[in-house]
Amino acid sequence: MAAAIVAPYFIDTPAVRAEIQRRLDAALGGTITWQALEVRLLPAPHGELRGVRIDIPGAVAADAERLQVYLRLWPLLRGQPEIASVTLDRPRIRIAAAASAAGDEAPLDAMAVYRAIAEPLARALQEFAPETTFRLSNAELAGPVALGNVNVAARSGATGLDLELEAGSALWKRLRVEGRLGYADLAAKIMVRADDIDLPAAMKLAGVSIGEIEGRASANAVMQIGASWRADVEVSSTSAALQLAALPWKLSVEAAHIGLDQKQVSVKDARGALGESKFSDVAALIELNGAARLSQGSGRATLQLEQWYPWLAKTVPLAPVTGLSGNLDVTLQRLALPFDKPQALDFEALVTTRSATATLGILPAPVSLAGGAARVDSRSVRLDKLPLAMLDARALVSGSVAFRGPKVQLAATEGMVGDEVLRWALRKASAPEELELKAPVRFAARRIAWDSPGGLAVEADLGVDAGPALGVSLGWTPQRLELRRLAIKDAQSDATLTAVIGKDLFQAGFSGLLYAQSVAALRRVPVPRTGRVQGDLRFTLDQARPLRSVAEGRLELAEIDLSVLTGRPTVVERAGLAAERGTLRIDRARAVIDEQALELSGEIRSTDQGPVIDARLESPGVVMERLLPPRKPEPEGKPTESKLWPLPVSGRVAVRAGFVQFGRQRIEPFEGSAVLERERAHLEVQAARMCGVSFPLQADATPGGYSVAAKLAMKDEPFENAIKCLTGGSVQITGTADLRADLRTHGRQREELLRNLTGSAEADLRKGRVDRFALIGNILSLQNLTSIRDPRELDKGFLYRSMTAKGRFEGGEFVVDEGFFDSDAARIAVNGKVDLLGDHTHLNVLVGLLSSVDRVTGAIPILGEVLGGTLIALPVSVSGDIRDPLVVPLGPRAVSDRLLGVFERTLKLPGKLVPSEKEPGR
Repeated sequence: MAAAIVAPYFIDTPAVRAEIQRRLDAALGGTITWQALEVRLLPAPHGELRGVRIDIPGAVAADAERLQVYLRLWPLLRGQPEIASVTLDRPRIRIAAAASAAGDEAPLDAMAVYRAIAEPLARALQEFAPETTFRLSNAELAGPVALGNVNVAARSGATGLDLELEAGSALWKRLRVEGRLGYADLAAKIMVRADDIDLPAAMKLAGVSIGEIEGRASANAVMQIGASWRADVEVSSTSAALQLAALPWKLSVEAAHIGLDQKQVSVKDARGALGESKFSDVAALIELNGAARLSQGSGRATLQLEQWYPWLAKTVPLAPVTGLSGNLDVTLQRLALPFDKPQALDFEALVTTRSATATLGILPAPVSLAGGAARVDSRSVRLDKLPLAMLDARALVSGSVAFRGPKVQLAATEGMVGDEVLRWALRKASAPEELELKAPVRFAARRIAWDSPGGLAVEADLGVDAGPALGVSLGWTPQRLELRRLAIKDAQSDATLTAVIGKDLFQAGFSGLLYAQSVAALRRVPVPRTGRVQGDLRFTLDQARPLRSVAEGRLELAEIDLSVLTGRPTVVERAGLAAERGTLRIDRARAVIDEQALELSGEIRSTDQGPVIDARLESPGVVMERLLPPRKPEPEGKPTESKLWPLPVSGRVAVRAGFVQFGRQRIEPFEGSAVLERERAHLEVQAARMCGVSFPLQADATPGGYSVAAKLAMKDEPFENAIKCLTGGSVQITGTADLRADLRTHGRQREELLRNLTGSAEADLRKGRVDRFALIGNILSLQNLTSIRDPRELDKGFLYRSMTAKGRFEGGEFVVDEGFFDSDAARIAVNGKVDLLGDHTHLNVLVGLLSSVDRVTGAIPILGEVLGGTLIALPVSVSGDIRDPLVVPLGPRAVSDRLLGVFERTLKLPGKLVPSEKEPGR
């Protein structure tokens, strides 16, 4: 009792106070001050500090109104107080973050903060309170992490400190911590249960930046701290969503085990969703040193292709794929991604299709994938018997597709093509329906290869029920098509065809025996055929290097029906081809095209200037519309350059035909020859007759246009047939006709040829009848002449004695030097110009009438009592379109000596005609 009374006098002295102050300052590495210290021994030795303030520079600052310290008795009596327990009520603690030039927004150096707190705390506990119990009640902690309602219970021992903590914060809803701090190396192991963590704030506090994160999560964590720190976190419930810069969708996590340290973040057993695609069993390793990168990744996922296609189309070249749909089951085996370089994405995955489809712009329907597997990485897709189907076609496809290039190496087995795809292919190729193959077509492709430089290469075998077997090998680039081999074989046939088509090169070859029945058996509707091709022939036509144009071998054709290819009935009845040393001989080849027979014989020689032909073509007659393909309409505007030049061959071709018919026009007979050069074709027609007109001619064609010289002739020909043939019935005149014309022209288009037409022409018609002729009809229908002739009589036609015309062609016009029409109805003299290109015809006409009527309005007496009557004349002007001209009467001064001279010469009058001195109409 006496010690308890006198002890305060020994303890509460300036020396004891100074000693406590010194020891605490040294232990904390800072300063601790208080306003008052009161020590009591009853009911137990304890002290109470008021106005306490702790300041550890750069680490911790704290203040509290009261700190209760329970002391051990005997050390206290010796003036060396030892703490048994400490209770701090409602302290306010502030932790200072490590200084940084980046300012308040710099990431928290967690290890620096930890050591700034743990190191002085450990020293103080070891030196000042080695066996002490600590309690904090309702503490507040300010600093990088603001805590409130902090309750702590801790027990220090000889080697370390055991800790239990509960705290609230804006970062979470509830936090419970159990842990131990070792004094020797400041190692700590802490077990944490955190509910409803604010993930954006937590990631910012930790200085981790791998994308934009949102949401909250609850988790259990075990943290171990030594030279560095590591945390293992089990996420139990979460609404977290992470937006990575490399992907357009948010990554949401339902559960995961996460490991964190200063260098990396590891994930395992994660499940969640990326957009609408689900994933599970995900493991990943994210390295944080430098730019954050995903260095390892694996897992399983179900991908919705509609979600992924737009992003994939921008990231990797997918052309010609235009759409993806359905689901894929993906097992990711490897994944690496630098977050700042999404183009460096590297991965490998096993993909199993369930109900996926791909749409390609070049195909008529989506391609479906049902079952099968593919291995996909950032460079290629490797397929293993992937079942593909489109409409009624299907196949098992294996091989690889490289994204860069891109480059395709595939093979197909168990292939089958049905009617739908066959008809689509036929329409796509604009081929006739008769070429449709019999369905199903079974195929196996040993090789399907494609890349941009090398183009397409295909090697495949095909067949149909009860048909021959086909083997195909071909190559294609935009500049060249190579049919390397097309083999056809059955019980009758065994043949191989080859072909190469390039810019200036054409090669073809045939060997073996091929019956038409074998080819017909491939078609959906087989047509019985009896023809055959037999032999071994190869030829090369090289326009760029003519010396390389060669041909070798023999070939015989008999009854070959080519109707399907030509679009009209076409049969090669016979042909014999023999090639040797660059010369191809054609022996009396005969073809019937749409009931028109053609025979060809001759030879084609290879020279250093290119192929030279010497051939003869004969036919009893041809209708060109039935022989040639329909003519395409020419585009409006400037004419396009002809693709005919230079001509692929030179030489001579003689032609003889019973007739050649163009539309309604029939040339009968036709005999001539064409001499061909690279930049010129010369046509010489020795015999040609159309509409009763003979017209032997010579014509030249060059890239610059055409030039033509022709002589037209008729002699004592019935004119009614000729004029109907020439005008189609718009002019109807009978009689006997003579015609002589010598014409020349040059140009490119019809208008230019007419404008450049030159030469003279003379026509003479005799003893016929005019039933329809707009020029004469319009003249005689003038009101001035109706007083002597009823116009209705003209409609019935009338006889004439003669009709003559002489003139010349120039400047797109026919200049009528002299024309005369002699009949009982009228005598008509004409001169002037007829416009061949438009409606600018202008003719001067003098109508002469021999009549007992002495009054015709506007008529001019010429000479009385001629041929038993009075010869009167009416001058008129004819203009406009010659097919239906405008006729206007003129005055007396329009009567020219030239027109009167026509009357004199034609009627052979005994004297010179002059206008009478009588007034008009007298």
